[in-house]
Amino acid sequence: MTTILGISLVVNSIRAGIDIDPKPLDAVIRGILLTGAKPRYLTAQLVAGHGYQSEITDTPTWSPPTKIAARYLAPYLDELGVSGSVV
Repeated sequence: MTTILGISLVVNSIRAGIDIDPKPLDAVIRGILLTGAKPRYLTAQLVAGHGYQSEITDTPTWSPPTKIAARYLAPYLDELGVSGSVV
């Protein structure tokens, strides 16, 4: 559970004195770098909260490649009728 809500639940549980075993944060961020030619697909990941790894590829490493995972941005773009295009 690596959402803001999940992190909040863990912190509040610890503050309340509940004995829990929190898992390390393994966050991933993905993006597209528009270069004017072929786009580059970027991925960065925290590894067990102690380091990171990243990669740049010519093909997307996630599916679908046009997915926007944002609480407010995705519904906004959906209302505009934007689907997989650059705004």
